[in-house]
Formats: sequence, C-alpha cells, structure tokens
Amino acid sequence: MIRDRNKLKNSEHAISTVVSVILLLGLAVAMMAVFNVTYIPEMKTAAEFDHMGDVYEDMSRIKSNGDIMTIAMAIDNDIFFSMDMPVRMGGGYIPIIGRDRSSSTLVVNDATVGMYITAEDQSNGTIYNYVLDDLGSIRYSSNNRYFMDQSFVLENGALFIVQGNRSLMKLPPSMRIDLLNGSHTDVRISVVDIFGTTGSVASNDVEYVRMESNSSNVLFNKDHLLKNMSVTIISPYPLAWSELLDSMAAKAGLVSPAEYNVTTSNNNVTLSLYSGNNESIGLYLQEHIIDTRLNSVWVPY
Repeated sequence: MIRDRNKLKNSEHAISTVVSVILLLGLAVAMMAVFNVTYIPEMKTAAEFDHMGDVYEDMSRIKSNGDIMTIAMAIDNDIFFSMDMPVRMGGGYIPIIGRDRSSSTLVVNDATVGMYITAEDQSNGTIYNYVLDDLGSIRYSSNNRYFMDQSFVLENGALFIVQGNRSLMKLPPSMRIDLLNGSHTDVRISVVDIFGTTGSVASNDVEYVRMESNSSNVLFNKDHLLKNMSVTIISPYPLAWSELLDSMAAKAGLVSPAEYNVTTSNNNVTLSLYSGNNESIGLYLQEHIIDTRLNSVWVPY
C-alpha cells in the first residue's frame, strides 16, 4: 500500500511538472504573439521611417555633387570627372528579430521634364526662344511594408519629396532673381540636363548612380537687355514649382502683376517678367549636361 501511495505521489508530481511546462510554453507563445502584434510593427515603422531619412541624405548628396560638377564644368569646360553615389534601397531591418527588408525602385529618365525660355530684346524687339527638352530625372520610390510610401525626385536641378498626390520641393535649383538699383531685374538660371538612357532597378540592397561630366554651354548672356521674358517649366509637380517661382520674384522686390506673374496649368508652370519705363531685364542662361546612369543596368550611350 505504501508503495502504491509513493507511486501515486510520483505520478502526480510528474503530471504537475508537465502541466507547468505546458503553461510556461503557452505563456511564452502568448508573449511572443503579443510582441509580434504590438511591438514589431512599431519597431518596423520606426526603422522604415529612419530609412527614408537615409534615402533623403543619399538623394541630397546626388544633387549636391551634381551642383559641384556643374560649377567645375562652368569654370573649365574641358574638365572630366565622374562620381558613383550610393542609394540605400532596403529599409526596416531590425537585428535578430526583424531581419527582412522592404524593397524600393530607382529610375533614371522616365519623366517628361523640360524648360522653355522666351525673351524680347529691349532695343530692337528680337524674340529669343530656347527649348530645352528631355532634361531628365532621377526618382527613388519606396515599397514600404509599414511606413507610408514616399518618393524622392531630382529634376531641373531641384529635389522633391512626393507622398501620394502631394509634393514638396526640399532643395531648390540654381536659379536666382535680383532687383538691382530698383530698376533692373537680374535673372540667373543654371539648367541641369540629366542625360542618358532610361533605366530602372528594384532592390533592397545598395545601388549606385554614376554621373559623368559632359559639357557646359552659355546660351544667353547679359549683353542684351530685355523688355520681357518668360520661363516655362515642364514638370509633374507644377504647384511646387509655382510656389518657388512666386516666392523668388516676391523676395526680389518685384510686384505682381505689374512686374511678374506666375501661371500654372496641367504639368507646367510659367513665370513672366515685365519691365516698365526706364526699367530692364538681364538674363544669364547656362546649360550643364551630365551623363547619368545606374551602374547595375549599364547601357552604352
């Protein structure tokens, strides 16, 4: 009888141990489930948000290096140099607990981008027209799993952030308007032509944009004073361009609509400048051509 009782006690102890293990395992599974449902999405969202900041730095660097390249070409048109600039494509990586990454797409020259300039000579009424088509673009588009998708677009020398149907110009182009001596409007435009074959790559790794100096040409200088002029920018983001052009003219001290006007329609925006009596407009227009391609999809020009 005593032996039977000992066996019963040992059996009960074994059962309680198994139950305890099962309960602990269940608790662990429940805690992991709560962690995966509650905390992993928050951590992934934060990681993808941080990655968008990294991409903005990468795209800003491409713009800045392109600006440096245009300055160098303007000083010496025979100079040649190239740059390979990285773009971090995948985001959302968390060590150990969330090692998967979201993907993104990098595209060169898939948008309709251009600039048209018309000017009227003050002395003889001669009309000057400059049509700059296919100025090119570089676009990064995210494919996030948790944080909202964003695009960063470099075109016409400006950098945009695009979210849904909204766009914001983060870095302006090399364009300036000054009112000198209260009667002369000085306009400087440095056009950046991102030249090359259309290419794209989808990745969650690091991709590279290669830029090579091509040429720099002065299209119009200040030897001819102008009576009127207009600048039309072709872009998918006309409202952002409209805000920039209106702000530039207003900050220069020009008065709308007597001295300038900004109009927007479809995918273009136009800045018109007018000179009154005893007033004039000076234009310095320069175009810089930069050969651009994605290293992962190299195509000869």
